Amino acid sequence: MLGSLKYGVWTVLVLGQYILSPGSQPDGQDWMLVASHLGLLAEGWVFRRQLPRLPSMYGTAMIWFLANDYADWFLGVHPRLPLPGEFSFAMWSSLALTLIIYFWGRSLLRSSTR
Repeated sequence: MLGSLKYGVWTVLVLGQYILSPGSQPDGQDWMLVASHLGLLAEGWVFRRQLPRLPSMYGTAMIWFLANDYADWFLGVHPRLPLPGEFSFAMWSSLALTLIIYFWGRSLLRSSTR
C-alpha cells in the first residue's frame, strides 16, 4: 500500500513535468503510464485502511524504500527519465515522498495504538 502511494505519486509527478514542459511530445506510452500510476495511487488509497499496522511490517517497508532510493539515485539504477535535466527533480521528489510516507506511517502506527 505504501509503495502504491509513493510510486503512483512519483511517476505522475515525473511524467507530469515532462508532459507540461515546452516542446515535449508525449506519446501513448506516456499517457498510459500516467493513467496506470493514477490507478496505482487510487488502489493504495483504497487499501490504506486494510493494512495491518504492525511496526515490524512498517519498518521493513521503510528499509526497502531507503535501499531502493539509494540504489536508484546513488547507484544509478533509476527508471528512464523522459527529460535530460530531470534527474535532480526525480531524485528529490522520490526522497521527499519517502520522508512523507515515513511520517505518515508513524502517525498511522500511533493512531492504531490508541
